[in-house]
Amino acid sequence: MIDLNSTFQQIRENFADQSKKYQHIFDDQLSDIRKNTGAIGKVVLIGGAAFLAGYLITRNSFKGGNKHKNKDFKNGSSMLPTKVKPAKQSAFMKLFWESITMFLLAIAKKKLEEFLASTEKHDTAKSVN
Repeated sequence: MIDLNSTFQQIRENFADQSKKYQHIFDDQLSDIRKNTGAIGKVVLIGGAAFLAGYLITRNSFKGGNKHKNKDFKNGSSMLPTKVKPAKQSAFMKLFWESITMFLLAIAKKKLEEFLASTEKHDTAKSVN
């Protein structure tokens, strides 16, 4: 007669071994996802910082929209606000802010290219293994 307990014990051991194997594979995939998420976060952080820096610099140096500021002055009997034109920015200051903007964007581009190259190397090395 076949011993059912030993057969069930072998099946149970086989399932335990397979579950350990799949648990190991799952843990490896989870660690890869964590690494990739960190890498994507770095790219987003670099891109966001470059965009914010460029936006703040260009916003302050190339203001569009309302060119006149309203200020209240007391002109004798009149209490109406008058429009005062802001001082015109010199050509030197425009050149200065454009240079800073281009410099920051060049740094952001270089960092992004370095990061993408490192992720491509990591991906190709991983696919070879």
